[in-house]
Amino acid sequence: RFIAAELPDTQILSVDSYLVEGLGKGSHDFNDDSPDPADPYIGGIDPKVWELGLLERHLRQLREGHAIQVPIFNETVKDREGYEPFEASRYVILEGGHSLTERFQPFSSYNVLLRAPFHDRLIRKIVRTHVQYGRDDIDEVIGRYLAKDEPAWTVHEPGQAAIADQIVNNP
Repeated sequence: RFIAAELPDTQILSVDSYLVEGLGKGSHDFNDDSPDPADPYIGGIDPKVWELGLLERHLRQLREGHAIQVPIFNETVKDREGYEPFEASRYVILEGGHSLTERFQPFSSYNVLLRAPFHDRLIRKIVRTHVQYGRDDIDEVIGRYLAKDEPAWTVHEPGQAAIADQIVNNP
């Protein structure tokens, strides 16, 4: 948000807007156990719960100057609530766990990795999941973070850092 506020004609596009429809209704497998323990899923969640193909098409359309309809994903109920228009702009900031992956490199001009200490990442996860979205008790959030999210961060962060043009320490 800070970068977007400093650049003219900039918008933020969140990878999490592309979580699949019906996720909260159990219409999709919500698998958080990677078949390869040495390569856990980013954020501890199977990438199949995101419509990354749709996001890729949308990035291509934005690059061509076309407007898109971005899904509105409600994290509280884990489902889509519709779509909202998103106009092409000079700069689009793609934010989220999958934004610094090889799949989206062709759309990137400049990559920034925000790096926060373990404690801050954990507190942000608790605030987001328990306080903001009203899901899961704090012990469950902590347990899942320690079992899934943190191991995935440890594995994927070096690769994301290698892709990044700039790393910002953000405690």
